[in-house]
Amino acid sequence: MRGEELKHITRFDSSLIRALVNLFTSHAQIAFVLVSATYLINGFSLPSVEKNVIILASAIYLVLVYIYLGVTNHTFVFTDQTLEVENRLLFFRMRQSFPLRQIKQVLFRHDWTETAGKEIKIGIFRTAVRWTMHLFFPFDYKWIEITTTRSFRFYCFGLDYDYFDNEGPLFEDLFKALKSRGIRVGWTNKKYSPYYDGLWTSTELKAPDKNQSPKYFSKP
Repeated sequence: MRGEELKHITRFDSSLIRALVNLFTSHAQIAFVLVSATYLINGFSLPSVEKNVIILASAIYLVLVYIYLGVTNHTFVFTDQTLEVENRLLFFRMRQSFPLRQIKQVLFRHDWTETAGKEIKIGIFRTAVRWTMHLFFPFDYKWIEITTTRSFRFYCFGLDYDYFDNEGPLFEDLFKALKSRGIRVGWTNKKYSPYYDGLWTSTELKAPDKNQSPKYFSKP
């Protein structure tokens, strides 16, 4: 049986390189804003910083980046019988298998950049909030939540959405693969989510058990 199952495998890899590039890009923008503000406030000059402080800060930063990558990047392996979730990064290695017949529903996090600041009526404030959120929250924020007898949420920042001609497999491809097997799938926001076809939304989910993860609508 295992040999037959291995004949049909699709991997949805959460690329560490892609996640790292996006993270560094976001942090570079923040650094530019902070350095520019310091430069102006300090009389058009930057304060001197000791070399040891720079080395220590860089080391701490790299450790935090490594932890961030380990927590927010999971790869999904879809077979004829199971949906497996794995993390191959050292110190974060894990592999969890979900038999398809035991999966009750799978919730996909919509692209938060589509809805950021939508509730703010005044245009200038809405734009300010959107730019601020883009600085401090990753563009690639996404997760899926798999529900069996309880819910399991897995982040996958290095797995692309279907935009900018990104190569697959994509986040939406996993949605379609599960849907094609008759598994109950949906998005956290039906209006702004691609491939929504009226299946269901988070408001139509089965009432959560006490062991399920809290709040389907995470911010951002």
